Parts: sequence; C-alpha cells; structure tokens
Amino acid sequence: MTGNKAMDFAVLKKFNTQGPRYTSYPTAPVFSNKFTDEDFLSEIRDTNDPGTTRPLSLYFHFPFCAKLCYFCGCNMKVSNDRAVIAEYNDYIKREIDMVSPMIAHSRKVTQM
Repeated sequence: MTGNKAMDFAVLKKFNTQGPRYTSYPTAPVFSNKFTDEDFLSEIRDTNDPGTTRPLSLYFHFPFCAKLCYFCGCNMKVSNDRAVIAEYNDYIKREIDMVSPMIAHSRKVTQM
C-alpha cells in the first residue's frame, strides 16, 4: 500500500467489534410490525421531494442459491427450481414498478 496516510490505531480499536452486515436502515433485528404500509409510503413521500439530490441506496435480495454454504449468514433458500426463481423475480419487478414512480428522478443511485 502506498500513500502518506497514517493509520489511527485508536480508531481501529474503537470500531473493532462484531456487528451485523449493513444491508438496510434500520437493520433487520429492529424491524417491527408497528411500521405499517402507510408508514412506508409516508417515508417515501417525505424523502422524495421533486428536485431532491439526496443519494439513493438500493438493496435487492435474491435468496436463491444452488447449494448451502455453511459459513453463510444470509436469509436464503436452496433451490434450482427456475420456475420458483422466475416467480420471485416477477414480484421484485412488480415492486420496482410500484415504487419507482414515487422516487424523485433527480436522485442519483450511489449504491446497489
């Protein structure tokens, strides 16, 4: 590695802890049934004013794997059934079609 940047070991030690992989905010362990469909729609409306330039991070979960990896912590299903996978993909496409009109087109996708 090249460069002039020195590593701050105090910061490294401070954040050297175990934690969940970051896939969403809030993370899955704090999901609640108290967050309703209307809450979801309200949050989309409140964060997508026309012309907003807030960056957008998207996460799509495709849970199908050909085999089980014993080190994997993902929510997954072992399946090679292409019909089941295609049906799931159709639902993902439907959700994109329903939600995308509510997202300000001025927002730049910075992570996917």
